[in-house]
Amino acid sequence: MSSDNLVNKGVCMCFVKMAKVDGDFVDEEKSNITKSQVYNKYKYSNLKDLNTEGFFQKFHSTYGPEISKSLDEEEKESLIRDLIKVIKADGKIHKHESFLLGHIGNCIGLSPEKIVNIIKSETQGDEKSAGWLSWLFG
Repeated sequence: MSSDNLVNKGVCMCFVKMAKVDGDFVDEEKSNITKSQVYNKYKYSNLKDLNTEGFFQKFHSTYGPEISKSLDEEEKESLIRDLIKVIKADGKIHKHESFLLGHIGNCIGLSPEKIVNIIKSETQGDEKSAGWLSWLFG
């Protein structure tokens, strides 16, 4: 698989895994994914066709490093912002979603501090989301 295909598949897998991590794939999550500029730029295939089995290992060893090399800092930050929107779409925020977000951010070369700053900016004033990642990066 070419480097471009790895990046595209890896970016799309982030969205699919984040949407499916709690078992549901609700319409609002799909809507937030298709509104993402990062997703649309790196679109790989139909969301439902992507198999996320073994995501953590594949993302750590293959997809994450390719994304880290290929996306600029702004795109990486946008990816995390867009994934936060997917997390928040169903109105529930689970610890395993925040763990996954931290894993993705780390694998694409963002520091924990940068991830926390992005989260704070995306959840500011949102009482449901306040402090939802403090257990991970605190």
